Amino acid sequence: MIAFQTTKPPSHDVATNHIASLVRPSPNPTLLSSDNTSRSITTHGTTTDATPEDKSRFPLLEPDIGPDSLQFRPLALRPWFLVCTLSFNFIVIGLLAILFVKGSFDLINVWAYFVIQFLPIIIGTATASSLEAIIMTLSRITPFMRCANDHGDTAKNTIFKEFVPLQGFMDALGTRNWLLAISHFYSFLAFCVQGLKASLLSMDADNKSHAYVTFWALYTVSGVYILIEIYIVAVFVYLYHRPTGLREGWDIVTIADHLALFRHSNFLAKFEGACIADRDSMVEVLGSLRLRLGYWRRDGDALWYGFGEMPTGKYL
Repeated sequence: MIAFQTTKPPSHDVATNHIASLVRPSPNPTLLSSDNTSRSITTHGTTTDATPEDKSRFPLLEPDIGPDSLQFRPLALRPWFLVCTLSFNFIVIGLLAILFVKGSFDLINVWAYFVIQFLPIIIGTATASSLEAIIMTLSRITPFMRCANDHGDTAKNTIFKEFVPLQGFMDALGTRNWLLAISHFYSFLAFCVQGLKASLLSMDADNKSHAYVTFWALYTVSGVYILIEIYIVAVFVYLYHRPTGLREGWDIVTIADHLALFRHSNFLAKFEGACIADRDSMVEVLGSLRLRLGYWRRDGDALWYGFGEMPTGKYL
């Protein structure tokens, strides 16, 4: 029997009986449904006979290889986006090098105020936004990538963890998501870039047509951009030929997208009673489930894509 702990004690007899009816022995979902009996269902005074499960809900038989390699990436993690971000930051580093050589310069046109006051902030905002997009998208698809391995991963390290907007630092360390753990430092750098950029250039108080470089800000901004370039290269290498678990053209974002991945899963029966369970109890009872995201061969030789529990000792 799967018994979950609840956060609220039963307060009414009716509620107690209802909850007790939910927490009952679960059928073995490993191969085929063990509940093949028919039962009567009463709806609005009418009694009808119904089978417990539709044929399309039969559990999965075994993992299989599908028509694609499941290496689709969301926009912020696609190679061309990473290359464009690298190139943009490299251009910024080149401009910083020019400022280091010049030290100061004269402003002789009407765009001087724009160059001094707004352009560095705009560039800093673009840098911070692109970096945050990469970090948050990487965190969002991490549970899919972990389950996309041939041997899958446990539920406590994937679907029971919080990955949006960014996995917690201690959780990242505990699940050995090293790149996500380091991402917390870079997420902090993204907030610093804009302020540092605003301090990069200043105008002479006596001569409004003359601007000079604040070197402490220049050194700091240059160091930040170099670190950001290293991080983007690390993300590029990390994702190179790595399955993300995502089908081509399908970025799993909405609730409906997630629900579709569990439609024919072979472990849904194990969640009976989870509607009244607290989070810690669910992790304790179901955290050891080894899940795989990919293609599965179902009864009738049909192929289905989604989450499934790996049969013991079976790997692709």
